[in-house]
Amino acid sequence: MRDLKIAVEGRWWDTLLYKGKLHALTPEGDWEIFDWDAVIAELAETVEERAGAAIQYAFRSSNAISNGNLNRDDVIEGFSRVPTESFEISSKKLRRHLLLKGSAVSSFPSTSMLMHYDRMVISSLGGVYTEYINPNDVSIGSLKRITSVATRQISAAYGRIACASGEAGLRQLDLQLESGFHPNESDGYQLTQESCDACDWMYQNVSAMSYHGNSIIAKFDRTNEFFQPAGAQQSGGEIEEGGVERLEFSGIESLTEGLNENRRNGKVIAWGSHDKIYRISGSILESFRFISSGKRYDLGAVELPSSAGEIVSVKAALFGVVVEFDASVVVIRGGGDCLIIEGEPINTSTFPRSKSYENQLHLIFDDQLSVVSLNSPIESEDFYQKKFGSKAPSGWFG
Repeated sequence: MRDLKIAVEGRWWDTLLYKGKLHALTPEGDWEIFDWDAVIAELAETVEERAGAAIQYAFRSSNAISNGNLNRDDVIEGFSRVPTESFEISSKKLRRHLLLKGSAVSSFPSTSMLMHYDRMVISSLGGVYTEYINPNDVSIGSLKRITSVATRQISAAYGRIACASGEAGLRQLDLQLESGFHPNESDGYQLTQESCDACDWMYQNVSAMSYHGNSIIAKFDRTNEFFQPAGAQQSGGEIEEGGVERLEFSGIESLTEGLNENRRNGKVIAWGSHDKIYRISGSILESFRFISSGKRYDLGAVELPSSAGEIVSVKAALFGVVVEFDASVVVIRGGGDCLIIEGEPINTSTFPRSKSYENQLHLIFDDQLSVVSLNSPIESEDFYQKKFGSKAPSGWFG
């Protein structure tokens, strides 16, 4: 299989894919919703029929083999028949699939956005805002502020929003999913006072990273008590069997405790995501496996391009690790190979907690959205044993 790319003409500030819809924020503070499934179906009509499975897998349904919607051999053949690695969608073609347009000016300029159990959540330096989106009857209401604490990044799981709030530390907001959609404004719960620039979930725990200080992990205990979120649609696959598990906060510990120190050289940035801890020291990126018991195992390291400049942001996804520098974006794939994308994007997005778009990287430039589908060989066992990127679910390739 190979990587594919779509250049979508237009001007945006941030983008998000969820349940077949592309949610986009414009530089003017508008919130636009496009029928992404229809956009990709139209794109698939431009290639021969046997290439259509590859287009669907690459841009619309990365889990289509594991859920039985696509045949494994058809996908492999489809990639061999795709006539080009780069496609273009004009602004005019995209606008044909605009479903709704509303205002998100209250949360603009946003710092991050996500969907969790049909709730749109947007963070900004003015606080965190949310709105319920019914996937069967899409509409845009007025965003409700749930905290006024300035927030640099958010990450969601278990009905909770982890908030990286700079000097205000790592905070947690409860979406109160059991009571339906009745958002109330609060300061949330402060998990740590240490400065926090970014956050992510690691199993039931939350990692907090600072670009200028320590990185920690907020630990939570699982309770084996579950609830069903009110108003969320089961069809999206976001609700696990049994419902949403309740968690109990148990304390803070260092994220890098017990890691191999042999390769450290220069300024250190460390962060965690899903089953791995990553550390950049100088130009070296290291990876460590983090298991639910808390143990860490050294998986190896790669050297980043020495001429890349200052690090702007870091992300992890199913396909690997994304390091954004001031003039380029570097993707470190599962086995350690590097893909360099030149340019300075306005924003980058990955969808690590999605069930359909884990293979996509969105890069927003001045005049286009670049949708990059990063695809590992289906027959490669490295996809399950890789050093970089989140662990693949069992049976992902059928």
